[in-house]
Amino acid sequence: MELPFTADYGYNTTMSPGVYLNFGCIILDACQVVIGARTLLGPNVCLFTAAHPLSAKARDGMRGPEYGAPITIEEDCWIAGNVAVLPGVRIGRGSTVGAGSVVTKDVPPGCVVAGNPARVVRVIEEDVVERFPRAGGRKALETPGPDAPTAREDDLKVLMQRLQRLEAEVGEVKDELKRRMA
Repeated sequence: MELPFTADYGYNTTMSPGVYLNFGCIILDACQVVIGARTLLGPNVCLFTAAHPLSAKARDGMRGPEYGAPITIEEDCWIAGNVAVLPGVRIGRGSTVGAGSVVTKDVPPGCVVAGNPARVVRVIEEDVVERFPRAGGRKALETPGPDAPTAREDDLKVLMQRLQRLEAEVGEVKDELKRRMA
């Protein structure tokens, strides 16, 4: 954890092993914040579990109500610099949030999201090798060799992996629902 770091309460935040918080991280943890193992938070990332009513009358300055919802960032995520994550958001395992994004809704596992509001811009292909040039220049993806599967086969494989992740997540939600209803 790099300093400065600011937390509203601190005890409502749980970080798994290998989490890295870069400079200027702010966590308003009026509700629970969970950050999964090996997750990286870039500089000036803000996690906001608290919010206020939109209506000025209901807000009534500081006299109105405050509400909140937990934030969960699953394992192996990368939240780039200057990202704001709003109340109630879950960022799925292995996902990346682009710099300067505002995350207002859940992020599926294995995706890249970016923008304001953040939206899915790409599904992460785990088997693609990324090359980074040494002296400036742009990042490039390795070109597959002659024995590599076709683009259609790769697309189908990625979609199948995504479907399996989503099915697993649906199973977890069903289990949680059963537990809460019991």
